[in-house]
Amino acid sequence: MKHTLALATVAIVLSLSVLETRAADETLATAHVSGNGGIAVVASDLTLHLSLRYGALESSPRIFDQFRFGPAVVGSVFSVDASSGAGYSAFVASATDGILERVYSEGMVTTPPGSPIGGLGIGQSPLESAFFVGVPPGGNGIDLQGFTIDRIDLRFNQLVFNTPGTDPNHNGIWTDFSYDATITFIGVVPEPSAAAILGSGFLVMIWRRRAKG
Repeated sequence: MKHTLALATVAIVLSLSVLETRAADETLATAHVSGNGGIAVVASDLTLHLSLRYGALESSPRIFDQFRFGPAVVGSVFSVDASSGAGYSAFVASATDGILERVYSEGMVTTPPGSPIGGLGIGQSPLESAFFVGVPPGGNGIDLQGFTIDRIDLRFNQLVFNTPGTDPNHNGIWTDFSYDATITFIGVVPEPSAAAILGSGFLVMIWRRRAKG
């Protein structure tokens, strides 16, 4: 009878675990990217790329490179997720592999077609341990290993183009630019399921009854 009760309890717990709804997404970490510079063309937008590299090797494709950003995007949120293609999945795999890598962010001014200058990139390359901010308890202090990343959001806090700006060539063909953006990693923080905790309590009670018997 006691064995039957124990088996029944385990079956109930397993059923509850399967039926339990998936934990709601929350912010796993944030990051900050910024840059400024000047280029000898008249420009009004840029692209922003993120990638992860281990040593001199690039270990993940760039993300967010499908968007072009102009001043009107300030305050808007741009998102990438699994539907964005293999590049996103590869980036997330590198961001959760437990290996200390560098995060390369590059703001690339997109120049008009036919321009003699192909563009100007201004970037940063902090270590992952310094890039991810506000990681919930349970992190490894390196990257987001152990967490499930479902989406990555990009929000520009500032994006300014100033033509001719400082105009160092004194011909009016110049653009000064600056940007500041916040990147938010959205996903699931692993935590014990309510069903598992409840089941553990049942099993302890059964064990104690059997010990007394």
